[in-house]
Amino acid sequence: MKRALLLLSLISSFAFGATSDQQITSLISGLRESACQFERGGVWYSGYKAAQHLEDKWNYAKDDINSPEDFINNVASGSWMSGSDYHVKCPNQAEMTSRAWLLQQLQQLRTQ
Repeated sequence: MKRALLLLSLISSFAFGATSDQQITSLISGLRESACQFERGGVWYSGYKAAQHLEDKWNYAKDDINSPEDFINNVASGSWMSGSDYHVKCPNQAEMTSRAWLLQQLQQLRTQ
């Protein structure tokens, strides 16, 4: 039930012209509530911990972020320090870069 409500919230924010900030918040919330794991720096974290990290980075860079794609490409895809990609693995899905995963989530939300 919780997932259904989250999905409904995400869909409605996209369907009714959500701002970029609302869309980014929806992507972060989707990761937070997911059963996926998030790898950065060689360590795997829960979706909850990953969302906290991405939210902190976004708050730091918010003035330079103009779209969900900016957020994905410039904040959520990799380490600013090492330049290494972040990765996501979800139950019954292949591991992928966080950039690919978030773009996929964004596309799904925009087409529903």
